[in-house]
Amino acid sequence: MWLKPHAGTQLHGTVWQRNMSSPSIPISGSPHPKTHILLVTAAILFAFIAAGLGAFWLCTFFGTTDLRSVSSDRDAELVWLRREFHLTDEQFQRIQALHTTYAGKCDLMCQRIMKANAALDAAISRNRRVTPEVQQAMDEVTRVQQDCRGSMLTHVYEVSAQMAPGSAVRYLQMMKQRIIQPGLPASTAVSR
Repeated sequence: MWLKPHAGTQLHGTVWQRNMSSPSIPISGSPHPKTHILLVTAAILFAFIAAGLGAFWLCTFFGTTDLRSVSSDRDAELVWLRREFHLTDEQFQRIQALHTTYAGKCDLMCQRIMKANAALDAAISRNRRVTPEVQQAMDEVTRVQQDCRGSMLTHVYEVSAQMAPGSAVRYLQMMKQRIIQPGLPASTAVSR
């Protein structure tokens, strides 16, 4: 039913209802225009946020496919080495054999370091000053760490010898930081 409130005020396609408190004011069946704008704005904002999150997830998922496949490999660090230094199949196989041999030595060195550190910890806890026992424990820790570094450096040289000359230089530069100060970059100043 079409009601004509005042001449020229009816919008085409809108059904008007009569306001009973003031019959001269038409009431539309739609929500207030500001509420409508707010709802549309919220819907658009939600759509943009959802699209952004979706794009982020897709980029993260497809952008890390190689990383996820490498990390699930049992020789992940060697696969990384192969890709980073563009190793041939022959180079990779020789380095893999070196790594397998060194892994057992490395495990033994780690056990020796843990044992020496535990003995130093116990000696420090038992004493109130630097005693011959504490000094001997510190000397043992130093000796074991020196042995470990020497073994690691030998392994690094053996691995680099299997690489192309340019890659070997870059690999030695990278590994030197781990040998000089394991766990800290060379530029780290402890006193700061």
